[in-house]
Amino acid sequence: MVRDIEWKEFFSDDERYADIINGIACQGRQAVTKTDLQELDTQIGFLRGVNFVHRLHDTFMNRKIKIRDCVRKAAFGINFAIIGIESQEVMDYSIPLRNMAYDVGEYEKQATKIRKEVRKKYKGLRAGEYLYGFRKESRLYPVVTFILYSGTEEWDGPHSLYEMLDFTDIPDGLIKMVLVSK
Repeated sequence: MVRDIEWKEFFSDDERYADIINGIACQGRQAVTKTDLQELDTQIGFLRGVNFVHRLHDTFMNRKIKIRDCVRKAAFGINFAIIGIESQEVMDYSIPLRNMAYDVGEYEKQATKIRKEVRKKYKGLRAGEYLYGFRKESRLYPVVTFILYSGTEEWDGPHSLYEMLDFTDIPDGLIKMVLVSK
């Protein structure tokens, strides 16, 4: 836990954050600088209910709220990407699944904002556009999360959700339709 706090403090420096993005995703090319980064809320999920203390306990216990280590909105020209950094000190064989939950939570945050904007800003929406709050032109920013493992054992766990899936006796046609990268 102490090491986790140290990592969060270390990566709160936007220059280091930019170095991770440039070093890992951009093969060392400087695509972003610290001025291209904007810190975002690390909480994913919402508190509901009457009593705050009970809501907080119930929400964490039922895993409706997740707290990311670090997350930034990174500018790339006229576009943005949401980039998270998670520090991992102990082996977690389910980390691709946890990572997916973080990323989906970020997409849901974006979708909620888009839905409000679409319903408020646009008139004459088709039924589906109003009902679901998305227009044909609506777009989400890409979300990427880097897992930085600092454990003493060599990582022998899965690197992707695809590696966690059991495809025994599953037809090739269905396997090809799984939308997770290998």
